[in-house]
Amino acid sequence: MSSKAVSLREKILKLNDLSTDVIKVKEWGLDITVRELPLGTRTSVLAMHQTHGPSEAICATVVAGTLDEEGNQLFTEEDAAALADKSEAAMIELYKAILKLSGVDVGDGEKQESEAEKPSETAPVSMTTTD
Repeated sequence: MSSKAVSLREKILKLNDLSTDVIKVKEWGLDITVRELPLGTRTSVLAMHQTHGPSEAICATVVAGTLDEEGNQLFTEEDAAALADKSEAAMIELYKAILKLSGVDVGDGEKQESEAEKPSETAPVSMTTTD
């Protein structure tokens, strides 16, 4: 392997290529940074919609997709149960923003969006990827 290939490889692996956005969470009175889910995380979170309840999948998405002021993951997996006790509106807002950044269509129409806002058994199933 040439040094140029290693250099290019290192550049790519070190590159932070995940999109971010700042979401105003009205219920918390805070701006929260959300990020696109990395490929492996996105796949496992989307699989949770089939194997776990919607609130568990929503909490896992928020854990994986929120960042602190330094750009580090804001919550840990141990925080998921506590997040399940937070405002549904706040959690759904973060959840939808993270999924949108991750290329998952959560619905743009009024009817579709109201279904996506509710953590029902049918809402996660109706999501499609935009890849």
